[in-house]
Amino acid sequence: MKSILAFLIFLTLGLSGLQAQTQSPSSKIKQKYFFIFLDGDKVRYFLNKEEEGEPIKNTLFPLSGTYSNIFMKWLNPLKYTIDFKDTVGVDPRDQVIKDYIAALQQQHGAAAATVATKSGSSGDGYGKTGGNNLKGEPIVTPVEIISFRNQRLVQLYTSLRINQDKFSESERKEINRFGGILEELDAISAKVNMAARLDNIFTSLYGIQDPKEVQPATNAFRIELNNATSTYDENEKLQFLVKREMKALTIAATEEKTRITETVDEFLLQVNSTLTSNRTLQAKVPPILELMDNSVKTPSKEQPGYYQVKAVSFDEGQTLKKTLTITGREYKADTKSFADTKELAKTNFRFERYDPFGISVSTGIFYGSTTLKGFGVSNTNNEFTVTQDDIEKGNFVTAAFLNFTFNAGSRYLLPFFQLGIDPTKKRPFLMAGGGFRIPSSKFALSAGPLWTWDQKLNKLTVGQKVTSTSDLEKDIKYEFDPSPKGWYLGFQYNF
Repeated sequence: MKSILAFLIFLTLGLSGLQAQTQSPSSKIKQKYFFIFLDGDKVRYFLNKEEEGEPIKNTLFPLSGTYSNIFMKWLNPLKYTIDFKDTVGVDPRDQVIKDYIAALQQQHGAAAATVATKSGSSGDGYGKTGGNNLKGEPIVTPVEIISFRNQRLVQLYTSLRINQDKFSESERKEINRFGGILEELDAISAKVNMAARLDNIFTSLYGIQDPKEVQPATNAFRIELNNATSTYDENEKLQFLVKREMKALTIAATEEKTRITETVDEFLLQVNSTLTSNRTLQAKVPPILELMDNSVKTPSKEQPGYYQVKAVSFDEGQTLKKTLTITGREYKADTKSFADTKELAKTNFRFERYDPFGISVSTGIFYGSTTLKGFGVSNTNNEFTVTQDDIEKGNFVTAAFLNFTFNAGSRYLLPFFQLGIDPTKKRPFLMAGGGFRIPSSKFALSAGPLWTWDQKLNKLTVGQKVTSTSDLEKDIKYEFDPSPKGWYLGFQYNF
């Protein structure tokens, strides 16, 4: 068996269905975190120092594992919408290897509140103490005019004071007692003006620039909301009390009782409307407070002012692409809400598990000259005899190579290991070698041994007589010979 010298001339064509080179960076991120910040219309990242921040442009982050955390310099979530969208895919290095093996097997068979103003006067000059009612009884207890905020109640009690001679002493006392309850409800109904407070709360939060101010502000506003809720509960209790006392109110003058009933019913409707409006508006606040609190929930221990915005997690054999979009927001006072305005920045992060080897597939041709064992038949006097022959094989053969490049970080010299096979059905060449590539010039040199399949006789032996050549063809089998048949030398351009 002769030694082999094979010259490998690569055509650098992509195999059908196989991916081209998918190289990992030469350095891995050992930390379980990295940092990003918005710089104008760009998003920059760094590992240790902010001043070293580099722009993210579909940047690949090779992680030491399959988990990491993204910390971002704090942005007020009411001013900015930070949105991440995940796309999980198969690691292209795994896919290249799977596709390569699949190709070989195929080839070789193997997720609004109303605000009332306070009015009224205690000195009106009407019905002073003294005088008599219509029955001639002295007026000892006059109807009091109360300083209601509600104008209809002011008008009601002014009218009752003017016409107090229509009431008995006990009725006037009852009217005054009932007025005290109405005054309390009137006051507590005006105590909370959530429409005005909402503007103040939202604009205050919107204006925060220092993340340290977030929690003191949200805590203060929560206390205010709790107090408002207590006021609403007291309001409801007083409404119930007013309704009960109004039913129990005994007034002989029918027209005055009707006036009281109609006015108080109207007042209760307004009170309830204000209460409902306040509660509806207040319901907008807790989600905003939670949004603010969440934005400072997980601070970085290494970088003050940076907070976790996203966790990175993917399975072995997968890659993860995160698309980050940052959009500006504004507060709309008319709807008491926040709305996105325009997109400020958009970029992609790509994550994979770091591996010291980059994977690539290439195809080409090589020329080999070797001697292989074969069998035939000789014909002597019409008798066929099995013979053994040495087959000189020397021709150009197409081959596919799977390359494993060690990422040493150099632009001038990278070592690699490669496996190759040609598409011959019965006796393909297998190659396993190594070499060096020069990334800056896209040139590579490789060398290694060759293997192939040998013909073997199953039942027949050399020198045995057969009736025809078909007997030999049926008996021949192919077995892989673990002994190298020689060596190949490869030159590759545009690797």
